[in-house]
Amino acid sequence: MTAERCYQPLRNARLRQRLPIAAQALERRLINPAKRVRMLAAWSALNTATEAQFSRALPSSSTLAESAEVASRVLCVVPYLANHGHLTEALRSITEQSTPPGQVVVALDHAYSGVSGGGEADVKEAGRSLSEAGISWKIQQFQGLNGPYRMLNQIVENSRDSHYIWLHDSDDYSHPSRLQKQLAFLERHNLDICSCFELRLSPTALELIDYPLQVSRALNHEPGHSMLWPGSLIRRTLWHRLRGCSDHHRFGADTEFQLRACFIARMANYPSYLYARRIRACSLTGSPNTGHGSWQRGYLNSLYKADYYLRQLQRQAGEPFTLKPRFRD
Repeated sequence: MTAERCYQPLRNARLRQRLPIAAQALERRLINPAKRVRMLAAWSALNTATEAQFSRALPSSSTLAESAEVASRVLCVVPYLANHGHLTEALRSITEQSTPPGQVVVALDHAYSGVSGGGEADVKEAGRSLSEAGISWKIQQFQGLNGPYRMLNQIVENSRDSHYIWLHDSDDYSHPSRLQKQLAFLERHNLDICSCFELRLSPTALELIDYPLQVSRALNHEPGHSMLWPGSLIRRTLWHRLRGCSDHHRFGADTEFQLRACFIARMANYPSYLYARRIRACSLTGSPNTGHGSWQRGYLNSLYKADYYLRQLQRQAGEPFTLKPRFRD
């Protein structure tokens, strides 16, 4: 049994019909102010019905209220290559959080090469909503083509005041309750990292993707991709214990991070569709050269899984093992 299958699917199949629209229609409704309120209401209804199946595991209303007190210690990192037009919607979904993060850093990749074009201007324009919401934010430019993991490593190392790292891709969209619920869930179960279920938006379809609820248990049985990386909330203490991400390659380091974290961390997924992720042909996960199914990603995953099995053998033998990133520049 793979880690992806260790989670029992939703019992009520009709819940999957609560959003019976194509991905492009969903995007149009989220952008259109007249339809956006109704779309968010449908999204919230889906999540409410899903969460009702896991009520005993969810935080109480008082715990949800307390999460606002620690949100000021949350650092949100948004990597941006300026090769798409979705940044404004991504940042708007951050500003409209019921519990917004204390700081947002937009990492502008390839900033000095000319490839990003008007990337900085796009970020400043989109960032006005962050200022209006009273959220501290800044642009951090990176020379050359770095990829999200190298930028993330540098930003976290230079941010001394944050206690939590909240990830968000620049072409995706978060439900307004995402951060509040994840903070409360993290604290209730004393987790080191938590993510959530996924609304996957391909050009022609919308999918509801479930992940294992108890990620630590799933990864203890077999290595797999058991958490949605851009939907994750991570304690800074875990980040430092693992020495950050592998960053030599621009893709695949999320799996490597999870397969190291499972040896020391408490990991779980909030049982609700709090993150909408776009599938684009020019993204690192959608490209035929670096995406799922590519030989490059398959080769790296085979190395990461081999490392995982070696650690398992060393742990069973009572031998020391390393958790440092496999590829760190």
